[in-house]
Parts: sequence; C-alpha cells; structure tokens
Amino acid sequence: MLSAWIIENDKKDYQNLKQNLLQYAFLRNLDIKTKWIKDPTQLLTISKSQSTQIYFIDIQLDHANGIEIAKSLRSSQANARIIFVSAFPDYVFETFVVHPEYFLRKPIAYKELQMVLDRLLNDSKNRNTKEIIIRSIDDGSRILLKISNIKAIMLVNSDKRLLKFITTDGEYYAHGRLEKYDFLLDNKSFYQSYRNTIVNLNYVKKIFETSLLLDNQQELPLAKARRKEMLREFILR
Repeated sequence: MLSAWIIENDKKDYQNLKQNLLQYAFLRNLDIKTKWIKDPTQLLTISKSQSTQIYFIDIQLDHANGIEIAKSLRSSQANARIIFVSAFPDYVFETFVVHPEYFLRKPIAYKELQMVLDRLLNDSKNRNTKEIIIRSIDDGSRILLKISNIKAIMLVNSDKRLLKFITTDGEYYAHGRLEKYDFLLDNKSFYQSYRNTIVNLNYVKKIFETSLLLDNQQELPLAKARRKEMLREFILR
C-alpha cells in the first residue's frame, strides 16, 4: 500500500497530482491511498496518529507557507518523505533546510513523478533489507546501527583501518575497510565525496569548490571529480 497525503489549496492541481498517482499505481500494480489536506493547520494534529509514506506539499498555500509546514512536520516525523510542489522553481533553494526527497514543478509531468516514486520505493526496499553491524573497538561488542531508515547515517569516515560512523544517534568507531560499506552508494542519498569518506547528502548544507559543509557545521574535503555529480543531485533535493 502506497499512502500519499497531498497538501494543496488548488483543486485542479490536486486532481492532476492524484490522477498521476493513480496512473502510477495502476502501471506498477500497487494499491494507493491518497488524502487531500486543504487546511494545513490540521496536518500536524492528524499526522501524529497516522502513518504516511509520502507528503506532497505545495509551497504557496493560501494561509500558510509550505516550507514552514514541512519544518514542523519534520520535527515530529524525522523520517517523513517530503516532496515539494510549486510553479516557482526559485523556491527550490529555500527547501534545502527541510531535506526534501524532491522538488516537482507544476504542472507536474507524469514521467518526472514516475522517476521520483520509483526511486523512493527502491530506497524503501533497500532500507528494509540492509542492516549494518559493526564491532566496537572499545570492548569488541557487536553494534547494530539503528538504520532501518538508512538516513540515520550522516557520514562514514575511514582513517586507515579505523572507521568512524557519525549518525543521528551519536558516533561509533570500528575496525574495517570503507569498501565494505560500498552498498550505501546504491542509495542515491550517499556519495563518496573523497577517497576516505562516504557522506549522506541529506545532511549537506553547502557545497563549495573543494569542500562541503554539513548541517552540524563540520567541513569535509570534496574531490574535484565528485563535485559535478554531487552538486546536480544536491540541487534537485
């Protein structure tokens, strides 16, 4: 079951998006449930008691700002899958602070929506099948990183055979090689920004010529050969 909530004032835009979602579900042989939220002030109260896979949020709402709504939603649901929609592409840069999955421009083209949903569903499958178990260097105990949602990992850094995992829950150290965690790169959020670093784009705040800045203000080196691809994906977020 694919569950999608559409936060949108305009009935025509809502119907267009819903029709595209129904077409996607039909072609992918999926069950889908959509919910139209016309009053965004109700969203946070409702969402506390209901689980939703994807939120489509219009930025220009009649009596609210979609980005501010998304910020509040993110604070209560850290793993919410948020997709912004707008007729004004200049808003894309303002959305970075919320770490959305994507930015769709109105009128929404089916091919683009299909690409986004395919990627999200593939990511969900990867998160459900991947687990990372590391052996602590402190006492040799085995640690299962809580990444049923793989976004919990901000970055993995290697110093010879010492690996440092920085996650939303804290920092972990283990012995091993970075190559062992190459499967993270199958997830479009992760890039090998430097020879000894895999970084999660969801936690990147800025990309410079030779470095990138994380939300926690940590600055990391960026290989020239990696910059173009990372910047393109970063802008689309």
